[in-house]
Parts: sequence; structure tokens; C-alpha cells
Amino acid sequence: MKISEREFKLNIWLVVIFGIIFLFAGVSIFFNNKLSTTFHLKPDLSQIESGSLEVHFLDTGEGDAILARLPNGITMIIDSGTMSRRSDIVSYIDKVFFDKKDKTFDYAIMTHSDIDHSGNMLYVLENYQVKNFYRPKIFSRTEDDAYSSQDMVLDSKNYDAIISKLNSLEKSGDTKILYSFAGAETTEIKDFVQFLSPNRSFYDDENMYSPIIKLSHNDKSILLTGDATIENEIEVINAVDDIDIDVLKLAHHGSKTSTSRQFLEATSPQFAIISYGENSAGHPSSEVLNNIKDYSKDLYNNIYTTFEEKNIVCHIDSGEIKFTFVDDIGSYIFVDYYYIAIAIMGICLIVVFFPKRKKEKKN
Repeated sequence: MKISEREFKLNIWLVVIFGIIFLFAGVSIFFNNKLSTTFHLKPDLSQIESGSLEVHFLDTGEGDAILARLPNGITMIIDSGTMSRRSDIVSYIDKVFFDKKDKTFDYAIMTHSDIDHSGNMLYVLENYQVKNFYRPKIFSRTEDDAYSSQDMVLDSKNYDAIISKLNSLEKSGDTKILYSFAGAETTEIKDFVQFLSPNRSFYDDENMYSPIIKLSHNDKSILLTGDATIENEIEVINAVDDIDIDVLKLAHHGSKTSTSRQFLEATSPQFAIISYGENSAGHPSSEVLNNIKDYSKDLYNNIYTTFEEKNIVCHIDSGEIKFTFVDDIGSYIFVDYYYIAIAIMGICLIVVFFPKRKKEKKN
């Protein structure tokens, strides 16, 4: 008969070697955040202070998707990018922006109907709680009832689906529908968010319905522009006394239809952000880039693009503008170093203390 037994016997050298590894892993837990970013396990957002204004410009290729967290904790999504980049956008929302179980947008803003801005808005409505939704006064022919011959009416399957879902959510009391126009901000966001446009109820271009939105905190501000045009810019210049800002998100991916010299002089930004990807439209326009360079070489040298920087986080803390950059979302593992250290420590204990099997003996 064969007898198989286990015996416990400590190997002193094994104890010393794995003891050192165990001790190192244990001590390194105290540097969890630093090591998590060093090993590219997760993005380093440690520079963002609690109570700051943070605005995330997502890398969506040739499109727009912006996330914002106001100093009072209100969360916002402004546009939703292209459908082709949905997985990256959702990963960023779930793993970077929220990073918690409660994934609620207090506000969503769909600047206009173009697919590169509205492509994932239906997904957002179906998979996240959205308390308030700002939509443009562009109407769906099949899903909207209250519109007139003076309104812009659109035939679009994507837009129809978004409006249909919105109407359903409003009827159920889950989402409140609001319209974008100059001065449209609600009480809970008015200290930080100001709608500067649209200034008219009808335009003949969908892009012109894009609201120009000013986000402010501690005397610093960021201007979001959607695909607003030069005509929109002139309307804002004429309607608003003071539109001095610090960060300008260029409209329409840097197209020559926006960012006029007159607008640059009126807003006097110190930093510029352009959201764009591979495209055949020539974005960003060399004409616009030359406008910026002629206006201010300092501003030209402070242009950040999602094409080069990927995801850009602009945050205003104690009266200071700061930028943090997040690489391609797929390049992160999204595991805290803490768990890796615990696993290493567990392996050390098993190797050192797990009983060894005796050689089989015959009776």
C-alpha cells in the first residue's frame, strides 16, 4: 500500500527571500496611488483637489464629448462623441470620471444634432440616470409634437431615437427636459454655468444651435462652444459685456467657420483646446491656427489637442488653471496596486508555509 503524506518543514533561505518580498510588498501598499500610476495601472488624477471645477475633454476621434464636475458636486455630460468610440467613452465614464457605483449625471447637454456630438446620447440615456437634459430647439419630425413652420425640423434616425427616449423619460418623471438658450441655467448650477447662446429661436444651420457655455470658478473660466459659428460669436460679443476667459475650447474642431480674430480679442484666452481626430475636412484649419498665432504666440504655444494629448482634464482649484492628461483609455489595466501587493504577499505565505508532500513509500 502507498502512503502519501504532507510534512511541514521551513527552509530558512526560502523564509528569508520571501520574507523580504513580503515585507517590501507590505510597505509598498503605503505608496498605492503613486505605484498605480507608475505602473500605468490607472490614471493619476491626484492633482485634482476636492471642490475644484474639473472638465474632461475626451478623446473621441473626430467628435466631441465633455464631462464636468462642478465644485458643488453636480455632474454633467456635454455631448457624447461618435458611435465608433463608444467603448472608450463608456470606459472613461465608468472607470475614470465616476469610479463608483452611483453613476448619475445631474445634467446632460446635447449641443446639437450632428452625429459626432450626439452619437452616444441614446446610450447615455439608456444606461445612466440623467436628471436634467438640455436639448437644442431642433425638432424631430416624428417624435416632437409642438413645433411650427418657423422651427428647424430634422429627419434623422439617431436624433429621432434620442428624442423618443427623452420624451419617454420625461413622462415617467425620470428626466426633466430643458432647452438651450442664452440665460437658460438653473438655480443649482447658475453659480458655475452660464449659457451665453443661442440668442435667437431659429437658425438655418444646425451648428448654430450649439450653446456657448461659460464654466467659472474662483475668477477663472472655461468656454465651451460645440460647433457654434462666427455668427454665434458675434451675437455673444454684442450681448455680453464681459466674456473674458482663461480656456477656450475651439468650436467645430478648429474649423474656419469659428474662432474669429474678433472673438479671440473679446475673450482673450490663455489656453486653447481642440477636439479632433483623423479627418478629411482639414481640421483644425490652418486659417484658425494662423489667427491664433497672429493674435498671441503665447496662446498658440498653449494649444492642447485630443489628437495629441488624448484625454485632457482641465481643473480650476484655488484660482489656478491646471491640466492633467490621461492616455488612451485602453492602455490602463484599472487595478489598484493595493490588490497586486496583497496578491504578492499571499503568494509569499503560501510558498513558505504550505506543507510539502513527502515522497511516496511502499509498505
